[in-house]
Amino acid sequence: MPRFGDLCSFLVSTLCLCLLLADCVKGQCQVPLVKTGIELTDESAGMDTFPEGSSVTLQCGKGYSKTSGSGIIHCANGVWTDETLQCQKKSCGSPGDLLNGKFTTPDGTEFGATAHASCNRGFVLLGTAYRQCYDFGWNNRIPLCEVVKCGDPPKIDNGTITSLPSGELYVFSEIVTYTCDRNFNFVGDSQLVCNEDGKYNGTVPECKGLNCPTPIIEHADRIEGGPPPYKLKYFVVYKCRDGYEMKGERKLVCEANGWSSDFPTCVKVPSTTKPTTTKPGVPTPPPTGKPTPPKPGVPTPPATGKPTPPKPGTF
Repeated sequence: MPRFGDLCSFLVSTLCLCLLLADCVKGQCQVPLVKTGIELTDESAGMDTFPEGSSVTLQCGKGYSKTSGSGIIHCANGVWTDETLQCQKKSCGSPGDLLNGKFTTPDGTEFGATAHASCNRGFVLLGTAYRQCYDFGWNNRIPLCEVVKCGDPPKIDNGTITSLPSGELYVFSEIVTYTCDRNFNFVGDSQLVCNEDGKYNGTVPECKGLNCPTPIIEHADRIEGGPPPYKLKYFVVYKCRDGYEMKGERKLVCEANGWSSDFPTCVKVPSTTKPTTTKPGVPTPPPTGKPTPPKPGVPTPPATGKPTPPKPGTF
């Protein structure tokens, strides 16, 4: 059995060791709590506790830059001294100029922000539509805004395209102009416009043969010109029937906008002979002028009515 003296010596040694360990633990510091944008250097980052009197160095984190203060703090009585290091987010500046488009930066241009790219009307984006602000600056390349192309315009019968594109193809807002061949006219518009969706607006124009309507003229007959259809430069001549008089042009020519004049009309001619009328109770006046002498060799017709008595003194 151990002696009493040895037991007392062991207990005293153990007590002294515990007191020494308590003092050591009491003076240690835990991992320091730092502000956003500040971090421990690599040498101190892997430690869980720091002994009394030790010091660590703080630094600005990724995407932050130092503005003032010192990065060194000390462990004193289990507490870290105040940190004076000040760090702020790095700015990436402008995300760049986007030709025929623009960047929008709703979150600013500092570390962690995103810039969104968009193109103007009639242009399409080629590339990544955003850029992010990193520690080294903006990532991704500036995209391109390419003008919308409409491809080859449709061809039409009896007509040709008279306009030319600025390049190999028609692009946004450019106009395709058509012209009809001779003796043909447009049905609809003569132009198409390249839209922002890469398609031509409107209906493809048509060129149809020009015909004038058949004239309808009452009481008249065609005396020159052929039967319908009447194409450009064709002509007809009309004549009114007996008893009718023509008002307007007798000759009509088929032109680009229709007949050369309005259709003529045939108006009935009024009668010029008036019947003789005698009012009741009014005697007919005697004939005037000298009697016509008889021609030689022609017997005089016998007188009618009562005989004329002889004058006195004649036999």
